[in-house]
Amino acid sequence: MQPDPLSPPQEEKQPEPVSPRQETPPPVQPPPAPAPVQAAPRPAPTPVQAKKGPRWGIAAILLALVVVVLFVAAAGLGFWAYSLNTKLAAAEQQLAALQGDYDKLKADNATLTSDKDKLNADLTQTKADLEKANADLAAAQGDLKTAQDQNSDLNARMNKANKLAEILYTWFTTNDAAGIFKLDSQIKATDDAKLKSLWDRFMTAAAQKRSTNNEVGELLIHIATSLRDNLK
Repeated sequence: MQPDPLSPPQEEKQPEPVSPRQETPPPVQPPPAPAPVQAAPRPAPTPVQAKKGPRWGIAAILLALVVVVLFVAAAGLGFWAYSLNTKLAAAEQQLAALQGDYDKLKADNATLTSDKDKLNADLTQTKADLEKANADLAAAQGDLKTAQDQNSDLNARMNKANKLAEILYTWFTTNDAAGIFKLDSQIKATDDAKLKSLWDRFMTAAAQKRSTNNEVGELLIHIATSLRDNLK
């Protein structure tokens, strides 16, 4: 009752019971069914062979990209090295210029320091000279004041001597009452208290009509002595 699928009789029996309805489609359907089944395993190796070509192409492209990147990197490195050398040369020139400026400033500083020391020495000497000049000026002012005082004293003594000389001249040249009044005014014009006292004694003795020899002698001696002292 159970048919064996592996036995050949069953394969022969299958086409026999096919009804007249199946005779028309079998010639069309059976050929396409085995053809796709047999063609399905064959196309598998063809895509594998087709994929090997793109893999080598991708590797070549990657290699070319790597070469281009390396070339660009080498070019960039060369440009960077050139730029760095240019900047280094410019920096060396600037450094040389700065070194020259530094040496010049150092020399100028040394010159200014020397000038400053010289100016300080000159200033110290000037201060010393100024102090000496101030001392000399103070001494000169002191001497001037002393001279002025001496001059004032001399003028006062000369003025007094002139007055005494005029008194003596009037004494020996007058012989009337007018001369006596003139002598009185001249003697009172002096600041000599003793002379005024001797003159008052002389006038008192003359008014009393007494001898005036002593008063005259004392008066003339005092005038002569004062005149000599004022003329020294």
